[in-house]
Amino acid sequence: MDESVKADYENMISQFTKFSTTDEAPVEPLTATNGVLSKEDLLRVITNLTLKAKDKLFESGKKFIAKRQEFYGNDEEKYREVVMEQLQFQELLIMTCSAEAIQKHGISNEIFENSIRKYGTDSDIKEALENMSIEAIQGAGDVPEDLSEDKLKEMLLYSCDFITGYITEHPQINPMEVMILKSRESDEVMKRFGYDELQISAAMTKYQIETNPNFGEIRTKLNEVTVKLFGFNPMEMQR
Repeated sequence: MDESVKADYENMISQFTKFSTTDEAPVEPLTATNGVLSKEDLLRVITNLTLKAKDKLFESGKKFIAKRQEFYGNDEEKYREVVMEQLQFQELLIMTCSAEAIQKHGISNEIFENSIRKYGTDSDIKEALENMSIEAIQGAGDVPEDLSEDKLKEMLLYSCDFITGYITEHPQINPMEVMILKSRESDEVMKRFGYDELQISAAMTKYQIETNPNFGEIRTKLNEVTVKLFGFNPMEMQR
């Protein structure tokens, strides 16, 4: 693991332990009624958590991208190690930010989970929870001025073709390999076009690829790739 990332990782473990076991008074205490927060307070906790995670994810993400690029196509064993380290780091990041937000507001993990269950079907809460995912946080960054809609379409089509070709060469791909393939695809695109996954995710959000009619072909291609990887069509699930 890169020394700077290793330091961040060890710091997060320390923070997670601290926030999970601390007896310190909460900074912004919230009150639960019958073990559940109000909708407004739950949104406050989720938003706080997401903002914390965003800053740390972008800082660490750039380091991992640089390290992956160093080994991509040069040292398969070390490349796979870096990818797995990044996945573990992201998981710990969300856990640490969750523990920090819970401690800040003086609630328990049980109250947080009960509140999510109660308001889980509320549209505002659903949107906030979706924004808390790694993918959504990655899409909340800045888009380079020269990354146009047409350039994004070109890169996404290239990504689909790359994944399709890889699956054709490796038909017996397991779930772990799928996760590594996601990084391979990102690194291949960066190697060819010069944009990393954080910039591309932000562009996908900016250009609204899920609803923009100009991305109809892209959505079809992405669905075809999903079927090949996971055996289901996401469009059919939305009907």
